[in-house]
Amino acid sequence: LTTTKALSVTAGSLSVTGASSIGANITTNTAQTYGGNMTVSATSTLTSLNGSITLNNVVGSGSLTVNAATTTTLTSGKTITMTGSLTNAGGNFITNGGAITAGGLIVNGGIFNSTSAGGTWTIGTSGVSVAFGATLNATSGNFYIAGDFTNSGTFTHNGGTVIFNGATQNMAAVSYYNLQLVGTNAKTLASGDLSVGGVLTTTKALSVTAGSLSVT
Repeated sequence: LTTTKALSVTAGSLSVTGASSIGANITTNTAQTYGGNMTVSATSTLTSLNGSITLNNVVGSGSLTVNAATTTTLTSGKTITMTGSLTNAGGNFITNGGAITAGGLIVNGGIFNSTSAGGTWTIGTSGVSVAFGATLNATSGNFYIAGDFTNSGTFTHNGGTVIFNGATQNMAAVSYYNLQLVGTNAKTLASGDLSVGGVLTTTKALSVTAGSLSVT
């Protein structure tokens, strides 16, 4: 399947067994299943109005938004490697422990990593954002963030390690397990209370301009 124009399946589902190249929005009434590798060439949204979305390996230079009525599932053993942002707009996203690399991670709805799996996540300078009412369950492995981390919803550390490895970065006031502050410049907590339940490691200046820091 190759598309640079919007595709709407008003009744029924879409199943692609081979590779797909996506450069536009795809909307279906029920399930979307992509059995082959997906290349995202431009900003695209996959919407399943009344069903689920299943992904294989995802690569590309575009940004991808998934919006499922029920779940979006990354098939076990598969990965996401994109230069654009990955957005979960609705439904629960099941990562199955797959490695995720993206320019940004945006959780605007549902629960991302709803089964609390592991895997290495590497997020670029567009950073991580969790909207009000949405939930981000971090990987139980390493979670690299090169941009800012803003949280208006719910963040669960899942026993993993969050590594701020960018330049000047703003951190969310949440409860981390292991927290590492590396990269090139200072890290700032502008407001709220930040806690570390495991190990805090820092090689860069940490500024808490309002709020508190607790390492237990």
